[in-house]
Amino acid sequence: MEVAIRMSVILDVLQTVAILVTLGFSIWQWKKTCRMIKIDNYAKIIAAMNELRGFRLDNPNVERALFDSRKDGTEERIRKRVYGVMLANIFEWTFFSYQEKLIDKRQWETWKAIWKEVILPNDTLAELMSDRTMYTFSCDAYELIRQWVGEIQTNRGSGTTVRDGGLK
Repeated sequence: MEVAIRMSVILDVLQTVAILVTLGFSIWQWKKTCRMIKIDNYAKIIAAMNELRGFRLDNPNVERALFDSRKDGTEERIRKRVYGVMLANIFEWTFFSYQEKLIDKRQWETWKAIWKEVILPNDTLAELMSDRTMYTFSCDAYELIRQWVGEIQTNRGSGTTVRDGGLK
């Protein structure tokens, strides 16, 4: 009888542990799904905004009509700005995905290298990306870009070069 009670207690403990492990896994899975839905919604917002921006690219007068500060802007300046905002949004999406652990460190490091070695060493793009109004969602992404631009400018001043054609 005592053996049966012990076995019953052991089985109850094992069942409880199994239930807790299953519950823990379910909570982890739910949190991961919520993060993925958040990223997907973010991507959908950016896609919708970029669709509108595409119209503004094709019709610079729309940009001039929408924004008083761009009323006298040339088509080239308007296009640069709109492309810059689209590029900033892509960066924000990637940065957010990395923060949420939806892309791994290796992918992030490759992305970071492209920005630090190709995009930001270009003076025109560095100036564009250093404008806070280019960013729609993330002050953190903007601050990171400002940090990288500062590093590039410091390296440029010290004569340091970046591989693959950024700084000379």
